[in-house]
Amino acid sequence: MVQSVILTVGAILCAVLLIDGMPGGYTQLIELATKGDKFSLGSFQMGFTEPMFWVVLFYGIVINLQNCGIDQSYIQRY
Repeated sequence: MVQSVILTVGAILCAVLLIDGMPGGYTQLIELATKGDKFSLGSFQMGFTEPMFWVVLFYGIVINLQNCGIDQSYIQRY
């Protein structure tokens, strides 16, 4: 439990320090992310020529089933 708390607090602290170190702060972060289209989930159309939401969703389901089904560390916890 202690290790989980240290890692979580460390990650949050790093994020806060990085955002605080930017000249514009949180506002600049949001502006840059919006300009770079980082909040988009991808296209919802069906096609194979561009990144799509459906490919990411399918990949996420498959990789999580793989981790929970055959990964030794998960199996030992079961």
